[in-house]
Parts: sequence; C-alpha cells; structure tokens
Amino acid sequence: MSSAAVALRKPSGSYRKTAVLVGSLFLLATTTFAIGSQLLTSYFSEANPKASTLITGVVFQVISALAGAGIGIAMLPILRHYNVGLARGYAAVRIGEGLMMIAAGVYMVTTKE
Repeated sequence: MSSAAVALRKPSGSYRKTAVLVGSLFLLATTTFAIGSQLLTSYFSEANPKASTLITGVVFQVISALAGAGIGIAMLPILRHYNVGLARGYAAVRIGEGLMMIAAGVYMVTTKE
C-alpha cells in the first residue's frame, strides 16, 4: 500500500472528540426533531389546540436545526482532508437546512390561527 493511500485512509491527528461531538449532536437532533414533530402534529390535529403546544414544538425544532447545523460545522476539519469544496458545501447545506427549519417554525408561530 502506498503512503498516499495510507494518508488518505487515516488523516493525521485524532478525531475522537469530534466523533463524540458529532454523535451527540446527531442524537440530540434526532430526539428533539421527533419530540417537536409529535407536538406540532398534535397541535394541528386538535380541534382546540393550545398555543403552548405549538411554541414548545417549534422550540424543539429549533434545537434540532441548531444541532444539525452544528454537525456540518463539526465535520469540517475531518472532511477538509478529503475535499475542501465538498466539506464547505456539506456545512453550507446543513446550515441552510437549519435556517429553513427555523424559518418554518417562525412562520408557524406568527401565523397561528
């Protein structure tokens, strides 16, 4: 195996802390999205919904959005070793995803009726 192949497979430095951070953010994003989605579904399916259910659901969705954007940012140092453009693109897409989720939450709270 050539030295270039070894360098590609195992970048210098330890990424254990990054891996733990990304894993924790993934679990946080998944959990908060599930809870927020359930709360929003119950708000829109009830005959007389409570505003607190909507606001709580949106808060959980915002936490999920921030965690998702954090994953993209935390992955930058690792992905940069393979392709800088794709690493930045991945981070930009995750940040864009988070911004869209936050915008949807703001829309739901401001137009509730």
